[in-house]
Amino acid sequence: MVVMAVIFLLGFFLDFIEIAVVVVPLVAPILLADPSAKLRVWLG
Repeated sequence: MVVMAVIFLLGFFLDFIEIAVVVVPLVAPILLADPSAKLRVWLG
């Protein structure tokens, strides 16, 4: 939910590529650290 809010707020100022460059390096390690999450399909 927090990630969605951050992306929403960044959308007012940045394009998709810039948002991806900022958000993915911050969020991907957190999401991939949970071994029970099946997110590897989405994040590579």
